[in-house]
Amino acid sequence: MLLHVPQKSDPRARQLRADRDELRRTVNPSLEIGTYEAGPGYALSGLNNQPKMTDEEVAAQERTMKSLAGGTATLDSFLNKAVHGFTLQNFFTFFHGRTHWVSHTAWYRGARPHPCWLALELFNREGTGDFLRVDTLQVPTADLEAYKRRKAVKDAPLAACYATRRGDRVNVFLLSRKLDNYPVPGNDGYTPVTIELPFNRTKKLTLYKIAGDPRATNIEAEHVRIETVALPIEVFTNPFVINDRTGADPRGLPPAATLLYVFEGISP
Repeated sequence: MLLHVPQKSDPRARQLRADRDELRRTVNPSLEIGTYEAGPGYALSGLNNQPKMTDEEVAAQERTMKSLAGGTATLDSFLNKAVHGFTLQNFFTFFHGRTHWVSHTAWYRGARPHPCWLALELFNREGTGDFLRVDTLQVPTADLEAYKRRKAVKDAPLAACYATRRGDRVNVFLLSRKLDNYPVPGNDGYTPVTIELPFNRTKKLTLYKIAGDPRATNIEAEHVRIETVALPIEVFTNPFVINDRTGADPRGLPPAATLLYVFEGISP
């Protein structure tokens, strides 16, 4: 799931953007693209040639899709499509209960938001704006084997960075596509990160993070939440290093984590 964007979603989004541009030239200059049902995908017995699933398989899938890692993967997909010009993305089902596509647990079980919904809150509430170009100078990668309808991919990036700007506010999303021991055996899943920013001063610095056990869920209790950290201006440097001083971990970006750094009052 964490590798869905580099292996499936990104190539598809690039093709759809190219199709849109061609249709704008030849048919309708106002054409837009969007996703009417977005969010974590589930395998269902009998759908798309899926064999009948056991109760144990359904339960395991439920824990996976509604895990912290699932939240990061969902946000990754939404941000990737937004970068490629998708102007509308509807989360599959804003509802409570059920086994599959929902945003919250049942109301009588606390109506807790699942991590996929929490991650999208960061985008909608804190991270919107005009997308900035991000140039990746170096990133850990892995070769991905073909899987079902996914094609094999060489050197798939195992971390993602997205940036948006609204006036003198810049939002930088950092997403990990790694788990401990996967897809790199023996790796602890942490990624050292350094960002070269297009500004040298900021008046306010806030970190919003969803981190911890990548396999944790909110199905039975609130194990996953958005943590807000007001960072002292003294920790700001350019280049900006992700470590314990900047609210993350000494080893860098934690496995399957979502970090959103918000810089306010920047001086380009």
